[in-house]
Amino acid sequence: MTAGRFFLVDLALVAGYLLLKSSLMEVVSAERLVALGGLYHWSALMLLAVGWSVFLIRSGSSTGNAIGDLKLMGKPLMMYALLASLSVWAWNHGLAADSTELKVALQKARVMTQTETEADYAAFLEQSDHPMVMPDRLTFREQALEQIEWMNAPAMTLAMALVVYMAAGVVLTGLSVLFLHKIWNVASVGMT
Repeated sequence: MTAGRFFLVDLALVAGYLLLKSSLMEVVSAERLVALGGLYHWSALMLLAVGWSVFLIRSGSSTGNAIGDLKLMGKPLMMYALLASLSVWAWNHGLAADSTELKVALQKARVMTQTETEADYAAFLEQSDHPMVMPDRLTFREQALEQIEWMNAPAMTLAMALVVYMAAGVVLTGLSVLFLHKIWNVASVGMT
């Protein structure tokens, strides 16, 4: 199978992700929707790893050595990891930007409520796990609001998704090649 075909498969899987998210957006809570999106991308990466492994075995396309097969296995998985990360970014800051803005506004409102007065802040500190380590009320408010902005910034969303999905792609690539060479033993069955 050519790189172009796997790119089309990757695009189709990303389109499935966007379709799933948009169809469940009104039915499922935002937190659960994030988890389902992550589960979808993990499942897609696993399907790609299994599908590409089967293709390498059936077509005899294995290079016969682990390093060569790492490169072969890594290309479609890393491409999907990149596209999955971009789809998460596009969803959160494009297609569902209103939902993301609402989430940020709710987080900020909670901080403002917890730090509105000294009594509110004292009640919040009483409930926290480490009340002695907390800064004064205004410093806490400023730092918490900055952290909310930073954690929900588009660049941070993309960076976190890249780290997660690239790491998953690397792990699945390594496991696939391990299975190809140690369990299915493709090098010994004349796949070169």
